[in-house]
Amino acid sequence: MATYTTTLTSTYTSALTDIENINGWNRKFVIPYTYLAQASATTATDVVTVALGNTPANWVVNRARVVVTTALSVTGTQTCTIQVGTTSSIAAFITAQSILTVASLGAASTLGQLTNATGTSSLGLLATFTNAAAGSLSATTAFSCTILLDVQDVSASIYQPNQ
Repeated sequence: MATYTTTLTSTYTSALTDIENINGWNRKFVIPYTYLAQASATTATDVVTVALGNTPANWVVNRARVVVTTALSVTGTQTCTIQVGTTSSIAAFITAQSILTVASLGAASTLGQLTNATGTSSLGLLATFTNAAAGSLSATTAFSCTILLDVQDVSASIYQPNQ
């Protein structure tokens, strides 16, 4: 098992507009298959970590969602999951869930507030893809997902969460 890390380019990240924000998300990250198809990720238990960016210094993440828009397609039998979190807790927002079918994947917690979703120092935001069966991520031929987060900077004197 090996871990491969790549950084999502700004082309695939965006702050959402007020109109898009009405559903409670303020950050969007789109991950195409090329980020998973790491040439060296040739074993059945490889992990690909995609760095999404950083949190503010004082932060809270209120909501998290992954929308798999194109299911993972590779040669061979496959079991592959995504987790979304931070450098201190890789599954803080979304726990390990399959990306083999088109689906909307929910948050790591059914509580109103996500667990491990606050901090007083900046952390890296991560999407972690774990392969757990025959086949390899290097053979990925199709995949796309959109990660939606509500990341709030609570450094300001007045914090207004999305309603």
